[in-house]
Amino acid sequence: MRRNHPAHTVRRMNSRMLCLPLAAVVALGIAVPAADAAKRPRKRSSATYMTTIHVTVDSKWSYHSDWTSWCDGTYSCFTKTDGSGTEKVALDTVHPFPVMVSRGPAGMKPILNQGTDGIPVDGESLVQGSLATEYTGPWDTANPDTTAPATGCGRLAIHTTALLGWAGDGTSALTLVTDAQPFREDCPDGPPYSVDWQNDESPFLPDILASVGKGKFLGTKQFTIRGSKSYAGVLPGTSQEYRHEYGSQESTIKWSATFRMKGTRKKHRR
Repeated sequence: MRRNHPAHTVRRMNSRMLCLPLAAVVALGIAVPAADAAKRPRKRSSATYMTTIHVTVDSKWSYHSDWTSWCDGTYSCFTKTDGSGTEKVALDTVHPFPVMVSRGPAGMKPILNQGTDGIPVDGESLVQGSLATEYTGPWDTANPDTTAPATGCGRLAIHTTALLGWAGDGTSALTLVTDAQPFREDCPDGPPYSVDWQNDESPFLPDILASVGKGKFLGTKQFTIRGSKSYAGVLPGTSQEYRHEYGSQESTIKWSATFRMKGTRKKHRR
């Protein structure tokens, strides 16, 4: 005689059969995101960028003054001063320099390791300038004409280092520090009196910032950043019946840095 299976046995079998497809679906749902996650490239924690830097400075200035003095009972003594000059500077990295970039902690900006001495840069500075005063009139003999020394003008080789750094916590920009305009003696390099710079901004390389897009470091293999600024200044002039004086000075500074991520060698399978 055929025995009837208890009802609870059938229910138990049906529930097990229903659970198997459900478990498979759940397992499949977990496996798909895991596979996608495996395909995503891991974020780099550090990389070495071969870095090149280029800096240029282009400046010019001019000055003029003339005045008539009272001498021998009349306005007959005349003094005139004229001056002008230019400056051109170009600096480049000696060779692509390795800069180690590491991810900053807690979402902070990446850390740029440029070694203890910075990035070597070489270049040349060419400065030309003149400033001369001429006297005429009855008192000319007592006031010989003068010419400012210019033996320090001309070409000057520059061998120095440069440093890149983040410009404050609230910006995503880099600043560059280097000695692009070394001091010169015996070379007129501007009007004999201080000029008033527009917006109270005088030429200063570290003030010129270059924006860096979010994720460029450690996320982009090659990119270039640029910074430039033009400055203009005038000498507080005088325009009177017996005296005239005016002068100006202009400067444009530009710099750029190119970063190329250093590749890793592929391991050969044996």
